[in-house]
Amino acid sequence: MNTPTKAASQVPVSTRIADPPAIALAVALNCTSTAVFVAHADGYLVHSNLAGARMLQSEHALRKVQSRLVARRSDEAKALNAVLSRVAESGQSELLRLLNRNGTGRLLITVNPVPGHTMVTLCVADLEPTDADLTVWFKQAFQSSQQNAELAAGLMSGLSLSEFSAQKAITLGATRTRLKKLFAQTGTRSQAALLSALLRAAAVAIPQAGKGADLPR
Repeated sequence: MNTPTKAASQVPVSTRIADPPAIALAVALNCTSTAVFVAHADGYLVHSNLAGARMLQSEHALRKVQSRLVARRSDEAKALNAVLSRVAESGQSELLRLLNRNGTGRLLITVNPVPGHTMVTLCVADLEPTDADLTVWFKQAFQSSQQNAELAAGLMSGLSLSEFSAQKAITLGATRTRLKKLFAQTGTRSQAALLSALLRAAAVAIPQAGKGADLPR
């Protein structure tokens, strides 16, 4: 991937990824629901995939300020800066956790070095997914009905069968019937196995382009 100069910071990220291999890589990164960022050791943002662009547009713990990737809380911003610098210098990957206001975990970030460059990649896992696109994805991936796909997405977000039933104002029996259909559609026999299959499927869910997202061209 070509390393952009900081003088080009006013140019959209997508227009600075000019060579075909880098463009192909950018397109490939958009085929995952995991937010992925490429940044310099000082946090200067080089590229983000669609999922990453959407995360920065939301009220998440990460944001972009003056072309740099920063954490919203001051203590976590310092921790993120330190991790980016260490990983770029040492060449050793590190794991960073960002918290919600109540102190619970929200984002897990794996920071990996880019060999031969003072850059790092950040893969961000959201521990509290709220992506409604998962219902559409599960419907397509498993050829399931809207109702069954909604149950799949509900289980992914941590709802129990009784909680899902209450949310949808249906009986627990009706929910269990949907669950059995999901078992058949996914080739699983337990909720644990079903959730594992859903997690693997969600890893490659294609995020929808958000307004103003930086897209490769």
